[in-house]
Amino acid sequence: MGKGDPILEKAAKVLLGDGTNGRILRQIQMDIANGTNAATLTCNTIDQWNGNANNYTNNIAKGATTGIWTLSADGSTLTLESGGLSGNCIAVIAANIWKNESTANIVFLYMAYFNGIFLQFFNATTGAVVDLTTLVNTGSIKLVVTYLTAT
Repeated sequence: MGKGDPILEKAAKVLLGDGTNGRILRQIQMDIANGTNAATLTCNTIDQWNGNANNYTNNIAKGATTGIWTLSADGSTLTLESGGLSGNCIAVIAANIWKNESTANIVFLYMAYFNGIFLQFFNATTGAVVDLTTLVNTGSIKLVVTYLTAT
C-alpha cells in the first residue's frame, strides 16, 4: 500500500474528517443513570480523546433542557447540547454501548444535531422507542461516542 492506494486514502480522510482546517476528532464516555427524582436521568461525560468532561447533571426531566442536556417528552431521545462540547459537533463518527446494566435489548440512532450530539434509543426486538427514564431504573447505560468538531 503506497501513495495513491484507495484504502489508505480513505483511511486518511476518515481520520482527517473532511480535510478542513480546524476539524478535531474527539471521543467521550457518556454515562446515563437514574435521576434522584422519579422519571428523570443523571448524565455526565468523561474525556477519552480531546473530548469534554462534564460533571453529573441530575434530574434531567422529560420534555425539558437541564443544563447541557435535553430529553424528549417521551424519554427516548437524549441530546448533549453544544454548550457541553468544545467546538461545534459536525459529525458523530461512531457510538457504542460498552456497558448496559439495564439488561434491556436496545439499539440507538446517533447524529450531530444543531452542533450537539443526538441519541435516540429503541427496543432492539420490536423497534419501538424506549423511555430512558424507565430503562435506567434497573441500571445505568454507558456509551463511547466519537465525533468531529469544527472550532
